[in-house]
Amino acid sequence: MLRKTQTKHVLQGAHVGARQCLSTFLAPQTFKDTLAIANASKIERGLRIQTGIKANKIDIRTLLALPVTDSAHPYAMEYPWEKLVWSRGSNAASTYQKWYIAKTMAIYSTLFRHKIGCNEDDYISLRGWFMRAARTRAPPTLIVHSDRRVNRARVMRFQWNFLPREKWVRPSDNVAWYRPYIVMVLDEWEEKWGFFGGADVEY
Repeated sequence: MLRKTQTKHVLQGAHVGARQCLSTFLAPQTFKDTLAIANASKIERGLRIQTGIKANKIDIRTLLALPVTDSAHPYAMEYPWEKLVWSRGSNAASTYQKWYIAKTMAIYSTLFRHKIGCNEDDYISLRGWFMRAARTRAPPTLIVHSDRRVNRARVMRFQWNFLPREKWVRPSDNVAWYRPYIVMVLDEWEEKWGFFGGADVEY
């Protein structure tokens, strides 16, 4: 019989808070880089909204009505594997580009979620009120398909099984379709009440 993995040894699950505290004290630069990236993303979103309104001279509600996977959407996001340039041949790529592509695809393969037919956003937890609020904004069809993929993935994980290789989710199809709605909810909450003001009240 297989032995159960002790989550306390890898600081997962209920112990993830301890891992974050240890990483904050032992590697403060990593925490600072994470904050810098988050702030840069917020500034980039604001500039994208202003640029879109000035250039296209359209209402912000028209931009927000677009699908979040559209590059013109103010909250459009890209995962690292989406930013890879596949059109260039291996001979045309530099050594750094080859290394970056290999590193990104190695990380993508270790996520293993695409091997059971799930997108990256399918595994976002619903414990936070803002995640459940974002569920009400996402298209219902995508939510239903996501729930079906997750239910199928649970059965496959219990059976220690993977889909055939031709049915794996390709990196070009593994897009952020749900996470932008979460950021949208958080931005509206922060603009109205301040950052997580009154977050003890459940949604």
